[in-house]
Amino acid sequence: METPNETELNRLSNYFVGKVVTMFVANINWDFKASQMTDYFVGRVDYICELGIWLTHPTTLSKNFYTWTHLIGFAEEQVLKKDDPNYDAIMDEYEKKMEEKKGAKFAHREEQKPEMPKIEKEPTWLDEEEPENKSPFVDVNQLSNLAKKFKEED
Repeated sequence: METPNETELNRLSNYFVGKVVTMFVANINWDFKASQMTDYFVGRVDYICELGIWLTHPTTLSKNFYTWTHLIGFAEEQVLKKDDPNYDAIMDEYEKKMEEKKGAKFAHREEQKPEMPKIEKEPTWLDEEEPENKSPFVDVNQLSNLAKKFKEED
C-alpha cells in the first residue's frame, strides 16, 4: 500500500482512530496458527501517520506497528458490547453458527471411519525362534525363507 497523502491520512485518522481493525499484510515468513492471527493482526487503532498505523492489542494492550509498505489493507471489525440490547440475540446466533460449522467440519470423520483389518489365520512366521546369529544386519537367507512362507500362506 502506498503512503497516503496528507488529506487521506486525515480522513483515515478521523474515521479509524479508536476503532478495532484487522490488518491485511503482505507475505511474511512466519507460519501463524489461526489463534495467533488475532494476536498479531487485530487491534484498536491508536495513531495513523505517514509511516504507518499503530494498534493496541484488545486484551494484552501490547502495541503493534504496521508500515504502509507492508500493508495491503485493513478492515473495521464489529465490536460487541454487553450493554447492547441485541447482545443476547447476537451471541445466540453466533453460537448456533459455530456449532453448525463445527458439525460440518467433523461430519466427514464419522462417515469415513476405517475398519480394522481382520486376521483370519495367524501367520506361521510369528512363532519362529530367534536366529542364532544375532547380527544387527539382515540375514538374506532368513529373508528369503520368510518371503517363501508368505507366498505359501497366500
